[in-house]
Amino acid sequence: ITFLKKKKNIVVYLVKMLDRSNVELLILAITFLKKLSIYKENKEKMAECKIVDKLAKFVPVRNDVLLMSVLRLLHNLSFDAPLRDAMVRNGLVPKLVDMMTLARFQPVVLGLLYHISIDDKFKSLFTYTECIPRIYEMLMRVQDLRNTPELIALAVNLTQNGRNAEVMCEGDRFDRLIRRAFQTCDELAFKVIRNLAQQESLAVRRRFGPYIEQLVLLLKAPEITAELFVEVLGCLANLYLPEFDFFTLVRKHDLLHFLATYAQPGAVDDDILLEVVMFVGVLCNEGTAPLLVESGLVNTLFALMGEKKEDDEFVLQIAFAFNKLMVYDSTRNALLGSTQVVFYLVDLLQDKNKEVRRVADQCLDVIMDTDEEWAVRIRNLKFESFNQEWLDVVSTPTGQVMGVGVGYDGIQQPLIYNAADDTMDYGLGAERVVTDLDDINEALEPQWATHGVLQAGELGAEEGSYDEGEMVRGYV
Repeated sequence: ITFLKKKKNIVVYLVKMLDRSNVELLILAITFLKKLSIYKENKEKMAECKIVDKLAKFVPVRNDVLLMSVLRLLHNLSFDAPLRDAMVRNGLVPKLVDMMTLARFQPVVLGLLYHISIDDKFKSLFTYTECIPRIYEMLMRVQDLRNTPELIALAVNLTQNGRNAEVMCEGDRFDRLIRRAFQTCDELAFKVIRNLAQQESLAVRRRFGPYIEQLVLLLKAPEITAELFVEVLGCLANLYLPEFDFFTLVRKHDLLHFLATYAQPGAVDDDILLEVVMFVGVLCNEGTAPLLVESGLVNTLFALMGEKKEDDEFVLQIAFAFNKLMVYDSTRNALLGSTQVVFYLVDLLQDKNKEVRRVADQCLDVIMDTDEEWAVRIRNLKFESFNQEWLDVVSTPTGQVMGVGVGYDGIQQPLIYNAADDTMDYGLGAERVVTDLDDINEALEPQWATHGVLQAGELGAEEGSYDEGEMVRGYV
């Protein structure tokens, strides 16, 4: 194949065949192109020949064999982003959505749509088609989602988009979908539910209100699998609803002590631990704040901050939780009185992650707004943090000013001027040389005199000592 491609330029000739009208010839050429498309070099050549533009006219076509060959070739090509862009430009998304109901083409069509949905910029295109309602109907109809990986993958991708999530929740769709998820206890169905819970739209998240207690019961069920536990906990960790009575929920189900068993470092996998941290932040309000202190979760979160300091996602979510805890007196007093949280947050102001810096700064602002004594200390700590280099310089012992010089080998070396004895200390490689500046001046004075260096006031001291013509030469 490689020989044919390089020596005979067969890809170009096969793409030209797509302009023919003979069905058998088209099927043969497309089948051959599909086999060639598994090689990167061939796909690049197909892209140069605008193959997607030529294939788009065959979607749909009345010959099922030809149509299946075209769809399979497009599926192979859709692994490359530029070719996916070409498919969207040629209007293939609405055409493929119309084919979702055709059972014989469903797997390849759903796989092709899934590849297109990988790009965030294309997710919104599906909002204006019948794709979301059809996905919903399939989710309700399929008995085991493990048998339809393309369907669940497409559903998960599309529900990450806010507008698509709203369409999925229209009417009674959300209620029917979550009830079926509770009935089947399918973690794949809960992946879609979890995406809906993560939406910024408060209207979408409020649809979960009647089901939060049922989610907690499922979370605490002894027979729950680890995969389902993560998805259910992920739903709850994103359901901050200001009007919901979390205090009653916590007291009724002893939820904080339950979470405390999972919040210990090393007790569970990091993906579960991260969701526990987020859920604690959701549960914190004026009523539950004293209970959080009693459960030990406040100190546990601080311990996790040190344990996971190299993981940006953990640091960010713990900082978010601290932001909530600092709002209420009991949790704020527990953190400020028994931990070094302020110093950790000040250190985070120098973090490489912009979002971590922003959340840490917000958390410190909350402390400053609620505690005047700490406000003064935080301002001082911030000053020290942002001016550490200057503070290091001014803290140098009196009479010494530190700098950097360049040694004989071209490498920068430390340089110290000792004002007490008027000497300059250079570090040159492994040697140390101390030079007396007065000795240098005395040594150089005879050389200045020898080379005729003029002293101050000598220039022009004697009238007529210079030639005016010589002075203006070169300016005429």
